[in-house]
Amino acid sequence: MEYKEAKRELKSYARLRKKSLQYLERIKQLDETIQSAGGQKISGMPSSHGKISDLSDYVAQKEALEMKRNAAIKKVAEIETKIALVDDDVLSEVLRKRYKEEQCWAETADYFCKSEPWAKKKNKQAIQAYADVD
Repeated sequence: MEYKEAKRELKSYARLRKKSLQYLERIKQLDETIQSAGGQKISGMPSSHGKISDLSDYVAQKEALEMKRNAAIKKVAEIETKIALVDDDVLSEVLRKRYKEEQCWAETADYFCKSEPWAKKKNKQAIQAYADVD
């Protein structure tokens, strides 16, 4: 993996986690709608005219969201695994602080009792180490 691709992947971590939570919230809402509908029929086929005619449309929406959520969770887990596989513990921790915990440069530097330029330099090294993991 190239450096730029690795950096893009690491930056996507927070977005993917947030998306996963949004999907979960929407799934819960759909579950509530399905549960509250009680006696409505499920035809097994979603309607084609954009209106929710029975529960099968809600079920289809829920299944699509679950698939998207599972894909996001899988990608998050892959990123976490690759961060853990970075050989250098300091570089792995820099990645964890910057991308998983979304710390700013000052917070990351303070954690290591170092300067911001040090943190930025280590971040570049850490991204390259992450790119080299496979």
